[in-house]
Amino acid sequence: SEVDQLVEGYGMFKKTVRQRFPRNLKLSDEFITAFKEEFVKQTLPLMEEGEDGGEAVEARAARKPESVLQDFQKALQFLVPLERLN
Repeated sequence: SEVDQLVEGYGMFKKTVRQRFPRNLKLSDEFITAFKEEFVKQTLPLMEEGEDGGEAVEARAARKPESVLQDFQKALQFLVPLERLN
């Protein structure tokens, strides 16, 4: 029936929020490059040399980019002195 079709389709539309880079935030090229390099390092699997010195073995699986970004956000709070925020 029409009601069943309406109920099944309800909630399928997602609200999208547009995000823009902060207009007044000017970051140095060195910071941006270092951030991107560290992000890539954190999201790739960690490979170590095997016990016999031969083939590389995966020591840590690749991390999800979303969790790496969350960890970066947490770390920035510790790296910025609180005195400078007040």
